[in-house]
Amino acid sequence: DQKWTPHRIRRAIVNTAMQIPNVERFAQGRGVLQVDKAFEYLEANKGAKDHDLRFVVSNRSQGGRGIYLREAHNTDRAVASTIGVTPTFHEEADNAEKVAFEMRVNLECTDSWVDHPKHVVLMHGGRSFSVETHPQSLTAGMHYTEVVGYDADHPERGPVFRVPITVLKGEAVDTTEPVHWSKKLTLTPGHIDRNFLEVPQGATWADVVFRTGEMDGTRRIVMHTVQEVPGQTFSEGGTRQYITVRGQSTQVQSFSVTGGRTMELAIAQFWSSLGQTEVQVDVTFHGINPDSRKLHIDTGKLVTQVDVNAPLGNESVSPSGSFTTVRRAIAAKDFTTRPLTDARDSLPGNRTIYEAELTYSFSLSKKTSVTPQPALALEDQFHESWESLIWMLYDKAKRFVASGSSGSRGTTSLAKGDYTLKFHVRNHVLKDLKKLKDMRLNLDLKLAKPVSLKFQADPDNALTGGGGFRSGTLAKGSQTRIYIERPGSLPSEASAGDLLIGSISYGQGNSNLLGPGKKPGGFPLSMRVPPAKPSKAKPSASGGSKKKEEKSEAEKLAEAIRDLKVARLAKLHSDKKAEDFDRLAKEILDANPNHLPVLVQQLKRLDGEANRKKHLDKVIAAADTVIAQIDTETLAKHYGVKLKPDDEEAKAERAKLDKKLNTLTDALFRKGRALGYLDTQFREGENADSDETKKRLEEIDKQFEANFAELQKWAETTDDKFVLLHIRRDNRQGHIATALKRLNEKIGRSPHDRKLQKKRIRLLGELKWDEWKSHEETWQIRRFPAKYQPF
Repeated sequence: DQKWTPHRIRRAIVNTAMQIPNVERFAQGRGVLQVDKAFEYLEANKGAKDHDLRFVVSNRSQGGRGIYLREAHNTDRAVASTIGVTPTFHEEADNAEKVAFEMRVNLECTDSWVDHPKHVVLMHGGRSFSVETHPQSLTAGMHYTEVVGYDADHPERGPVFRVPITVLKGEAVDTTEPVHWSKKLTLTPGHIDRNFLEVPQGATWADVVFRTGEMDGTRRIVMHTVQEVPGQTFSEGGTRQYITVRGQSTQVQSFSVTGGRTMELAIAQFWSSLGQTEVQVDVTFHGINPDSRKLHIDTGKLVTQVDVNAPLGNESVSPSGSFTTVRRAIAAKDFTTRPLTDARDSLPGNRTIYEAELTYSFSLSKKTSVTPQPALALEDQFHESWESLIWMLYDKAKRFVASGSSGSRGTTSLAKGDYTLKFHVRNHVLKDLKKLKDMRLNLDLKLAKPVSLKFQADPDNALTGGGGFRSGTLAKGSQTRIYIERPGSLPSEASAGDLLIGSISYGQGNSNLLGPGKKPGGFPLSMRVPPAKPSKAKPSASGGSKKKEEKSEAEKLAEAIRDLKVARLAKLHSDKKAEDFDRLAKEILDANPNHLPVLVQQLKRLDGEANRKKHLDKVIAAADTVIAQIDTETLAKHYGVKLKPDDEEAKAERAKLDKKLNTLTDALFRKGRALGYLDTQFREGENADSDETKKRLEEIDKQFEANFAELQKWAETTDDKFVLLHIRRDNRQGHIATALKRLNEKIGRSPHDRKLQKKRIRLLGELKWDEWKSHEETWQIRRFPAKYQPF
């Protein structure tokens, strides 16, 4: 049986493909596959052993597989290239077969602007030869040819290898004219008009003006520009824009460019936009060049200076800039590696692929737009050495929220809450994977309000606050200096060490000119958030009163020891440490009877989530003890009048009473919750129908209403902190639908709280909404998965 190797099949397909006339080479490659002819080729050449070899062509001078000339410094002179051709044998081929290999090759090229040798002899180790290209004789546009190698003994078998040669010669533009390049086009659906322009040095953006003639209806035009810039992908160095034009209309499209690099400008009428379009296309390049194309503001300086110049022509200068994003670097909380054991994950030679998984956690204090970017996925240069580079984002309930991969800059809108991000990466070298253990996650958060920059023409004005930078015209070839003030106030979302990111522009739109008058998107701008200023100690209530006697050192020491013991109580709430808690609490209360912070800790320990329902009577009693220690009459008198803004002593007194007010409302809330749970226990108990139970329930109801009325005096019971007690009261009074409405609003603010979801299911059951209840019960599986969704 004949074995068809991949290399043999590929040669048959390539050598028998049919070129389509009137279709550019870049759009069709080798042409259309001819299945019948390819099979006939295989049958006719099944005895040719060299068809099982792969011939690797490489450009040893400029790199790559062939010769690719694009920039002006390559196309205005002859270019010599050393081309290497190496036959690659199967890994199981014996050395005798390799040593015996010899092929005499004839080299041919149909274009006269390429010089090459006529013959070359290939051995198993490969051979190199020189090719000289003369693009300086070509016209502007795209040119393609090939140096083709044929087996001298069997030329009928077609090419053995090809050396592709592509020349994209740019058209020089005239920067002395108002319009640097112009062309009249006749567009039809699907036809592409390609042009290659030499972007002048110093250009930072271009305006393209479309002027249409008479026509019916509208047309949809696509404009695609591409520049090859080292270190950038084609998507970063280009733009694609869709334009809708009408008859006798003018449309302006602007985009960023890099000076000194050839730009491909492709214009086409969209395939579904019917009819012929006559359009005049005018291109004008502009340039306002800063001395720093990526500006970083040093917060250690009062001002940052930037020098800008206009090398191409007169430009209107009016700087503007702002920070719109804060980048937070988050360390991984977990890092694991493991070998992949599946057969499909093994490399030839039984080499193992390893995977690493990094876990990050972060919290959001409010709803915002987030762009996660693990450091390894931030740079496109890493993508060739590493595999996978996938991240998945989960909420607090382990529910999948979003995902992304290398190169993706997807933004996700997230609500307030806690989140976990897992990053997956693979490599066949384990020690390289372990180097990622300390890799950071770059989390870009959109600022609620951009931080705008202030500009000055004189550095002294940055301190005095006068002046400003007046917009004006920068003459061709001239330069001016701009001073940027250090931002005075920073957004609350930014912490010390975070990176503020934004953009800065130096141009200004002019009503007399077409186009925006500045580089679209501006230039990158960044600033590292400095450490916060040391906060001034707020005057205490006692310290603000001159009449208050100074305490002795012994009294201060006794209070400090007492406060330290109280702080320790908060760490002794567990059942295992109950004896230690009671002993320490008694010790403090013996020395300081009815000390409020101790009473509060006793209440919190009894009202812990795990055990509160076991001793509700004790919780109620503890809450009453706390409430009794607070002088509500003093609170009422103080909050009944407005606070004087300049009275420091009154402010200190307000801070002290705010703590007491919070303690009071917290105790009232805890007492009300305990009364509600106690009511439920009696109603669902074994003796629910007894007279004694009914009497007890009446007492609880009176206590609950009295407690709720007291809470309403001091707080808004629909606030997020107390709304669950309000919902319970609505439910007790038979207002179940109202309770459900308030609960849904609460769930909207806390979507990851499983207990709230259970309360909603219970209320739906009480309303006899069985379909909705069943729906919610089913959705709990998706809302609260047992584990994270795997990669």
